[in-house]
Amino acid sequence: MCEGIVSGGAELNAATLGTYLHGFLDGCLERGWDSEDAGYDWETLRILAICRLAKERGFVR
Repeated sequence: MCEGIVSGGAELNAATLGTYLHGFLDGCLERGWDSEDAGYDWETLRILAICRLAKERGFVR
């Protein structure tokens, strides 16, 4: 997933990851995605993966 976030030689840091997450969420909401569903759809799994990556990289505690 990291390669898709930091294309063009950019560094993976809290800012680039936050920008990626913001853009991803905007796209989800534009398509009408609703997080109220009890299941784990691909959007929810992607958000969880981004959160885990942020924790593993030390961007959050």
